[in-house]
Amino acid sequence: MLLVLYIWIAYHEVSRSATQAVGARDDRLASDLARVAANNPQQRALQLHRLANRDLVHTALTSDRHNLADSLLARLRQNADSTFTSVLLDSLRRPIHFVGDLPSPEILTRVDSVARLAAAMDTTAANGPFFTHNGRVHYWTVTMARKDNRPLGYVAQLRTIRSNPDAARTLNSLIGSDGRILFSNRNGAAPWVSLDGTIVRPPDRIVPEKEYERYQREGQRFIAGRDTVAGTGFTVIIETPSSFTEFPAQQFLRRTGLLGLLLLAIGMAVLWLISRRYTHPIRQMSVAADAIASRRYDERVEVDRTDELGTLGDAFNHMAVEIQRSMREAESSRAGAEAANRAKSEFLANMSHEIRTPINAMLGYSDLLDLGIAGPVTSEQHLQLNRIKVSGKHLIGLIDDLLDFARLETARLSVKQRVAPAAEAVQTAMTVVDPMAVAKPVQVSVSVAQDTHYIGDPQRVEQILVNLLGNAVKFTPAGGNVKLESRTVRSNGRAARTEFVIEDTGIGIASDRLQSVFEPFVQGYGGYTRPHGGSGLGLTISRRLAELMGGQISVESQEGIGSRFTLTLPAPH
Repeated sequence: MLLVLYIWIAYHEVSRSATQAVGARDDRLASDLARVAANNPQQRALQLHRLANRDLVHTALTSDRHNLADSLLARLRQNADSTFTSVLLDSLRRPIHFVGDLPSPEILTRVDSVARLAAAMDTTAANGPFFTHNGRVHYWTVTMARKDNRPLGYVAQLRTIRSNPDAARTLNSLIGSDGRILFSNRNGAAPWVSLDGTIVRPPDRIVPEKEYERYQREGQRFIAGRDTVAGTGFTVIIETPSSFTEFPAQQFLRRTGLLGLLLLAIGMAVLWLISRRYTHPIRQMSVAADAIASRRYDERVEVDRTDELGTLGDAFNHMAVEIQRSMREAESSRAGAEAANRAKSEFLANMSHEIRTPINAMLGYSDLLDLGIAGPVTSEQHLQLNRIKVSGKHLIGLIDDLLDFARLETARLSVKQRVAPAAEAVQTAMTVVDPMAVAKPVQVSVSVAQDTHYIGDPQRVEQILVNLLGNAVKFTPAGGNVKLESRTVRSNGRAARTEFVIEDTGIGIASDRLQSVFEPFVQGYGGYTRPHGGSGLGLTISRRLAELMGGQISVESQEGIGSRFTLTLPAPH
């Protein structure tokens, strides 16, 4: 990449240097040629000025004997780039006599502006701008005839750009075969003309540089130097095609490109040999590392060298052996821990079942005593029996939570999946929670559409709603509000779902404890303390039951303001 960048930069430098050199050369040649070209117009202007101030010309301008000037004007034929047409104009710039071919009205109308210029200029003669007619480029040269500093009229000559072939060959040999000499008006406007009189199209746009200029004509790019011909309104242009200046750079690019490709091929061969020696063992270690990452711990690296890569291979093999040993120990420890956890869960499940039996018996005997089976019951005894019943029911609830938790841990708890109305689950849950809300008191409001259904186990959904509503009533101070709303949500690109939203105005949960409330034996308020009672397993069991039914439970809360729990379950299509 660096070699390619170097060749590209070098190519542009060579091209730029060649362009600057040719541009400076063209500019210098244009200046030299402009000085040489200025001599001929000056000599012709002086000759025309002298002729215009001869007595015969004065007589021809001030009398009707205009042909007196014919012999004098005929002498102008000797100029190789002149036509045979010379014109006498009176003091009002009106043509009064012609020598040579009669010019067309279109050509003749241009002499007036040149005559005005000659009258305004304190010079021997004035040259008009280039113009085209019948495929040739012409211009007028006009001088004023004076006598006793009084203007008598004008002498004008129509000239055509038509150089001597010998002179053209000489000038072309001076600038080289790659260049071309052009003439144009000083403002660069059309027409442009070459030495042999060929009309050349002006460039589309000229971009001046420091010592030269660049332009484009008919899709070809040129570099040119330009200078003004003194005493005229013309400029000399030496132009060279850009392809001539780009040729050395292209030669350089071809040579250095071939050399660069050769060096690149040699370098790639050397790099391949080096990489063959050093990258092969690295690839082996990479393959072995991938195998270990895929739990194939028996993979090893073949080491047959004594350098740094050999030392690295030995270290890798030693590391693989240690990883294999550690993973075996970890698998053994994990299996033991899982067995112990299963044993613990089975123990809890069995013990929960065994503990329920005597507690249910105790509650049954308490009911019999309260009914007076063993004799009359005093009000004090009735109060004590009610306390026994409340404590027993609370203990039964804790045992039920432990039993469900143990079943979830041992994957022995299953759920049904069927379409059920949300209103029935909400009504059942409210039957359990409503007495607790009335006793506190807490206002509970319910909003459930009759056509709202969900997919899940109705018994477990009722259990989750009882837990969430019970928590909401438990943690809401007296006089607070609890709201339950159920709705079906449908959106593009997602499956339909039914949401049960329980909002309360309770104590709320701190933001740093929102996720920990779903951990076993943890309450959102007070960490592992139990200021409001409970096992700390209700939300854990509820979330796992929701997940078993393909749903989830989320929570939003703000401490001191309240909480919002959302049970989401799949909805029928």
